[in-house]
Amino acid sequence: MDLTQRELSALRKLNSRKGRKESGRFLVEGVRCVKELVSSDYECEKIIVCRNLLTETGRNFLDSLKGFQVYELTTRKFNQITDEKTSQGIIAVARAADSGQPEFEPDGLVLVIQKMSDPSNLGSIIRSAVAFGAKLIIGPQSVELYSPRVISASSGYLFKAHVKTVRDILLEISTLHENSFVVWGADKNGQEIGMIEDMPARIALVIGHEAFGLADDITNELDKLVGIPISSRVDSLSAPIAASILMQRISERMGITK
Repeated sequence: MDLTQRELSALRKLNSRKGRKESGRFLVEGVRCVKELVSSDYECEKIIVCRNLLTETGRNFLDSLKGFQVYELTTRKFNQITDEKTSQGIIAVARAADSGQPEFEPDGLVLVIQKMSDPSNLGSIIRSAVAFGAKLIIGPQSVELYSPRVISASSGYLFKAHVKTVRDILLEISTLHENSFVVWGADKNGQEIGMIEDMPARIALVIGHEAFGLADDITNELDKLVGIPISSRVDSLSAPIAASILMQRISERMGITK
């Protein structure tokens, strides 16, 4: 099947945040990310391919797809949609999921992101959250969840993540406390995570902004600050690395990733 020029124009608009917000749809590009999408609960409307750009891995994946509408385009038409300089020749069109209230499971780990400005950082943290069994609550000033760079940096694991986007982080912290969660904040001067003897059954870990850390009003609502010992030659770790290490240490102690 082919696409009309009007359909191509509509898909091009999905390369902008405004276009994604207005339509409730977004693009997923690359074999790995599309593969994660089609195996998830997200709705995949169509898959668009250019056989001239597909690698052998891409062709094998395409041949394995069942039950999806696939449109084959010429290189010229495909390049009207892709936003990548070096495309793998496959794009999916997906529907954005609702940001409904997740159910808090007993003995759970929740990662709360106060604000993340860099889409690559957010994508990396999402991937780690899935790896270490953490749910995600993302604050209102963070980068758009369905940004192509977020999806790419998450390697498509966004589609396996349990994510809730919220308007008020302080309200979420209050709700977590009401649901018997202990709420910790990541801070380089916090108590060393390995020195905490008793690990609570429900933990929410709050990660601050990449450059400015935790806001004062959020810090005031936390039960404890926790950190990671590092060499004095380094001032601090990047947000994705710090979040990943802390999640790994906590999830292992809680028995989530054993």
